[in-house]
Amino acid sequence: MHNENLQLVLSDDTILQISVIHSQNHTSVPDSTSHVIHINQLLNQAASSAAHLDLSGRISKLLKQLGITPNLKGYLYLRQAIELGIQDPSVFDGITKRLYPYIAEKNHTTSTSVERTIRHAIDSVWSKGNKELFWSITQSCTLERPTNSQFIIQLAEYFSDY
Repeated sequence: MHNENLQLVLSDDTILQISVIHSQNHTSVPDSTSHVIHINQLLNQAASSAAHLDLSGRISKLLKQLGITPNLKGYLYLRQAIELGIQDPSVFDGITKRLYPYIAEKNHTTSTSVERTIRHAIDSVWSKGNKELFWSITQSCTLERPTNSQFIIQLAEYFSDY
């Protein structure tokens, strides 16, 4: 058995290391097509993972800039809600019936707790955070605190257009 190490550099300068293990116990010629298909599947998974991490990182950065700190549970729930809304905007058709229960189940809590902690996080932006940044993102200057739905939908739209 011997290993062959491959290094791929993606367009965003990400470096992928791939180890191919060759077994000498094969009595037939290995099918190179199946190796290519498997490597393509791995590359697609890696690219999808990198894109998700990039989006999650951008959402996290914006939430922090708005004044929502990671020590608030609402920070995590908002990030998840925005990501879900970007992936499937239909979740916004029933935020209290679909989105909150999904996030609650994922985090082993209740829908009521999800709604309350998100509201608290948004309150922190309005009381001592960066409202001006939110206004510049949404291109509106309302003095009233947005509802949870408005806040989540507007940030999801911002990242969808990004």
